[in-house]
Amino acid sequence: KRHLKDYYTDDELKAATRRCFDVYVKRHFETLRHETISKEFADKYLKAEGIQHLDAALKNGKGAIILFFHFGSFFMTLPALAFRGYRAVTIIGTPELKKQSWAEKQVYNIRKDERYQFPSKFLRADKSLKPIIKSLRENELVQLDYDGRDGTKWIPADFLGQTGYFSPGALRIAAMTGA
Repeated sequence: KRHLKDYYTDDELKAATRRCFDVYVKRHFETLRHETISKEFADKYLKAEGIQHLDAALKNGKGAIILFFHFGSFFMTLPALAFRGYRAVTIIGTPELKKQSWAEKQVYNIRKDERYQFPSKFLRADKSLKPIIKSLRENELVQLDYDGRDGTKWIPADFLGQTGYFSPGALRIAAMTGA
């Protein structure tokens, strides 16, 4: 079995570890800012590259699925798109409130508070596919976290020299809806 040290020097691994830690901390600070995000904030700080691909996908009228990995704050994708006029939803997993720290519980409560919602929606993955299908039929963007903990039929694949497990659910939804 190969390891990352088979591909990278110790200095490269230390630098990558530091960058990962930086992203982790930034992600949580971005999440804490969630309730203060405005159109002005999104225009100034949130880049949206490759929008032409979303526009092309939405032309078929069947919605579009954005596959997202947990590299950075997935909360930032929605305002970056929603404040640019895209109707977007994100699928969130079952909250593991018993395992969360005090700060994580506060963020979860902020996310549920309607006073702080920007123009997008969160849908729970553990409930039903009906709201997801409805959003796609209404030609909305649906953000699915490809590496989340929810899912049932995981497929192993080589990922950065290790085995990663990915849920095929997003691909099944795309095939079922034409998104």
